[in-house]
Amino acid sequence: MSKGYWVVIYRQLGSVDSLKGYSEVAMPAVKSRGARFIARGGRVAAFEAAEECRTTLIEFDSYEDALAAYKSNEYRAALSRLGSDVVREVRVVEGLIG
Repeated sequence: MSKGYWVVIYRQLGSVDSLKGYSEVAMPAVKSRGARFIARGGRVAAFEAAEECRTTLIEFDSYEDALAAYKSNEYRAALSRLGSDVVREVRVVEGLIG
């Protein structure tokens, strides 16, 4: 079974309060589903048409686990804490190796 990954790119960060409120609920929600944070807010070098934005990479045991975590009620509660001033791209990606 291939691993699953979330790739989250923050185009606009917004207020510290909305990010903090989101993180307080999101971290336990995804960790309870086996999430392992591979990268979170570190240095980024962007190439081609990309911009250097805060990026988070999260690994799950499977693609299905990654999708289920995103669609879970617990994570939906976290998303409701993000203000409209936060603009992100979120992708769920299937890995090549199990």
